[in-house]
Amino acid sequence: MNKPSFLRLLAPFSLAAFLFFPHKGALGAGDEVDFLVQLTPRAQTNLSSELSARIDQLAFKEGESFRRSDVLVKFECSINEAKLASANADVQSATAKLEVAERLLEFKSISILEVDLEKAALAKALAELRAETAIVSKCSLKAPFNGKISELKVFNHQFVNRGDPLLHIIDDSGLEVEFLANSSWLSWLKPGLELDVVVAETQTTHTVTITRIGAKVDPVSHSIKIVGVINDRPDVSLEKTYQFLRLLRPLLPVLHERLPVEVTDKI
Repeated sequence: MNKPSFLRLLAPFSLAAFLFFPHKGALGAGDEVDFLVQLTPRAQTNLSSELSARIDQLAFKEGESFRRSDVLVKFECSINEAKLASANADVQSATAKLEVAERLLEFKSISILEVDLEKAALAKALAELRAETAIVSKCSLKAPFNGKISELKVFNHQFVNRGDPLLHIIDDSGLEVEFLANSSWLSWLKPGLELDVVVAETQTTHTVTITRIGAKVDPVSHSIKIVGVINDRPDVSLEKTYQFLRLLRPLLPVLHERLPVEVTDKI
């Protein structure tokens, strides 16, 4: 039997199948509802190059963990470092000239205008130093949070231009789930409510706390977006959660009816 078309469309995304059932009193004793939810990290981002340069080193490979402030990518920046050294020398020179000018002014050997010009020259040199320092600081791309490398988009020794994507990183220390619920559930589905979930791949049970509810109801499907936080960390790989699609059930406006599921060995 061919796989349903909705599975083919969803396969490229990070999705996982869960069995949701509220604690007693929400839908009634013994009620259970199967539907699709999206599994996402609490934080994720695409990091891009902030300068045009050759990559000197990729410090981590895909799937490896890192800590906040770890250097993820190093660029070859010998020219920028030379410009920084030159800017430092210009500041030292301008500082010395200003000191001499101020001493000469004490003896009325030069005018105040000449001293002001030396002050302006020093301010310009300091501004250029700050600019070169900022450029050199971008020669090392540091991690903004703890996490893992989800995808590398470049190679060692590759030349990249400013703005080119380098890698995708995720914070897998905590996971969120996003799903669509029927608007009629809003009578009991509130932030702070705890739901039990069963991960289809591992058959392990976890607790999700609802944290946010969407701002509006879709007028066609009468559904609304719900976001929750998994209180403990399921042993799943976010990079490969699309494999769980073999057990997915589509979420329709009427969720109380069980829908047939085709179990396949391949995605």
